[in-house]
Amino acid sequence: MGCGSSKPESVATDHKQQEAGGKGQNERQEQKKQKEEKKTPRKPEETEHTTEQTADDLLKMFEAQRQEAFAEEESGPGEQEGPVVDEHAELMKQFEKEREEAFLARVPSFGVDPAVIEQGMSASENQHVKEGSAGAEVKAEGERGAEPPNEEEMTMQDYVRQAEEEELRRQEEEHQQWQHLHEPMLVRILSVNDVYELDNLPHLATAVKAKQHGARTIFVLPGDFLAPSLLSSLDNGMGMVECLNACGVELVCFGNHETDVPHPELISRILQSSFRWVNSNMTDIQLGKGADRTSEFEIIEVESGGKRRRIAFLGLLTEDKALYRPGAFNNASIEPVEEVAERLLKRLYEEEEVDLVVPLTHQVVGKDRELARKMGSRQTLSSM
Repeated sequence: MGCGSSKPESVATDHKQQEAGGKGQNERQEQKKQKEEKKTPRKPEETEHTTEQTADDLLKMFEAQRQEAFAEEESGPGEQEGPVVDEHAELMKQFEKEREEAFLARVPSFGVDPAVIEQGMSASENQHVKEGSAGAEVKAEGERGAEPPNEEEMTMQDYVRQAEEEELRRQEEEHQQWQHLHEPMLVRILSVNDVYELDNLPHLATAVKAKQHGARTIFVLPGDFLAPSLLSSLDNGMGMVECLNACGVELVCFGNHETDVPHPELISRILQSSFRWVNSNMTDIQLGKGADRTSEFEIIEVESGGKRRRIAFLGLLTEDKALYRPGAFNNASIEPVEEVAERLLKRLYEEEEVDLVVPLTHQVVGKDRELARKMGSRQTLSSM
């Protein structure tokens, strides 16, 4: 009886063990199936992303799948790592390709060669992806505020930002250059003539000094200042020249009344003056040592804002013989104003390469207007 009764117990035990074994096998198969489903990458249509996924979305998906794979490796029964590594490599390549295409699509708008920036992408860019670039880039973004990243540590966003900054600097430089080239140069020419008395010269000196601020000011006097006056009949124009020196006159030309003083006194006044005498159409006048202070034309260079311009001045005295006494200017000959102006105008522009020619004339207003019409058509004042 004892042996007969033990057989049913053994059969029941075996049956329970078989059921437990089958249940455990089913559980292992279910776990294995779940692991395989987790390892298998989801198809694009099974994800929540559309075909317009951005680089950041791919980065987040890659990071989540990698974390799941690490968790399985730590808790699972020692699966082979080959397939997991291959899947990670494929995802990494896909992410890098998507982000590079998105970046290069933006670069042309900054006027930068994509090939140059593509070559500049260092190996540290890939390292960010391998080590979890989501956290690394956020950390790098916070550190950029203190100092610019080294070339080896620059990410794609750094290259985009650098391209934008370089483009802004280039546009600013072009704008400044345009303003510099097109900014007009201001030159102020103050002219008085037929000055016979000294009363108003202090006011004139004050006006000249006031006008010298903010622009290059050139003070000229086209003739008739040595005579006639009561004072010049006594000192032959000595007091007048002394006052004009103090006023800051730069250029003068002869007027018909400069011959009212004796010729030796005229030479003395030329030597006394601190300004230049421009004599364009009476070149055979005999002035002795005074000739050193006269010239056929004068060129003054004006500079402003890095630009330099050359302005030529002529000194033209009327050839009207009715205005002179016999033997005027020690029998010097006076050439026609328009003829001399035409000849010198061509010479100054072609040989001296000046930017502007300004005639100082001592003649009637009608002839001045006629000369201005003829000379004005040959000059481009906007070149200043």
